[in-house]
Amino acid sequence: VSPRELTTGSYDLFPLTGNAQDIALELRAEPDTVVCFSLLGLSVQLLPAESALQVGDVTIPVFAKDGTIRLRLITDTHAVEIFVADGEAFTCIEHTADYHQNRLTVAVSSGKAALLNAGCRELRRIWR
Repeated sequence: VSPRELTTGSYDLFPLTGNAQDIALELRAEPDTVVCFSLLGLSVQLLPAESALQVGDVTIPVFAKDGTIRLRLITDTHAVEIFVADGEAFTCIEHTADYHQNRLTVAVSSGKAALLNAGCRELRRIWR
């Protein structure tokens, strides 16, 4: 996905193919911005004012380097692993993927953000 400015609204980034994905995101967000990522039935909320990422009742710290927030999400049928700033913060969320919601979307509910880079690779399963 090429770089783009994100203002209030919803953006469809790309489809999620297969049963497991490795998603990398880089963005900048103003402190008053709320950015929500939705994938496979899971909602991930970025709260720059609180330097936090929230998934359900789990909150993890967000570290911006030179104003850039780097996220990596590894998805599978029953879990989503989230890495912030190359692993400076990490969580694993138990989540059963809803493959009917097989797109990565981002919604900005206030403020402005810039998506600097976004990519997705389908992961192969080691179990047959």
